[in-house]
Amino acid sequence: MPVQAIAAQCVRLELLGHGRVRAWLRSSVRPQPGQCMLARLGTGAEPYLRSVLFPVAFDHELWAIELAPGEAGRDWLQPGSSLELLGPVGRPAALPAAKGNILLIANTQPARLLPFAAATLAAGGAALLLLARPYPVESLDARIEVRIGHLPALVREHSAWPALAIAHVEPQPAPELAALLAQIPNAHVLLHLCLPCGVGACQACTIRTRAGWKLACTAGLLWPLAELQAQP
Repeated sequence: MPVQAIAAQCVRLELLGHGRVRAWLRSSVRPQPGQCMLARLGTGAEPYLRSVLFPVAFDHELWAIELAPGEAGRDWLQPGSSLELLGPVGRPAALPAAKGNILLIANTQPARLLPFAAATLAAGGAALLLLARPYPVESLDARIEVRIGHLPALVREHSAWPALAIAHVEPQPAPELAALLAQIPNAHVLLHLCLPCGVGACQACTIRTRAGWKLACTAGLLWPLAELQAQP
């Protein structure tokens, strides 16, 4: 589906703890896991760059985003607020069949990985979330196991457990963590990138892969780690 301008409305808010809020949105088009939307969150003088909004949950015709303290829109977004979105950006996630165990690794934005946990749990698998800092775990599906601590140590401890691993680490995995992830046969990375245009015109989201340079906004934000060329 091509990127398009989409009107959305905030339907309700959920306060999660640790200052985080989950906003449920209604729009004619929804992003799929692995995709995102671009939005300007606020009124008046707005920054040129739009905020990148990943879906964190789905409920019938609604989808949700999660905002941490200090993020754009955290204090502005309210039930009834209207948003102008561009999207969906990127390709829907192309993953192996959602079965077995999934290992999710995140430092600042773990909620962006929750749709992958939901798919695995729905297929009868198990999900383990590794976090670098505290998070309101009471807001998560009770079936998701959570470990909090030093990410390389946690990944080393659990690397033999998953059939699939997905990491979302901002700005990118440190060398020690990347080396540990590379030892997991089916490891993927959900990229954290600046997406000024979302359509491949500005080329700001260029990534280096083993097949050459790609534009994440068109080729996708979720990549097998083995396909990503190590950056200098």
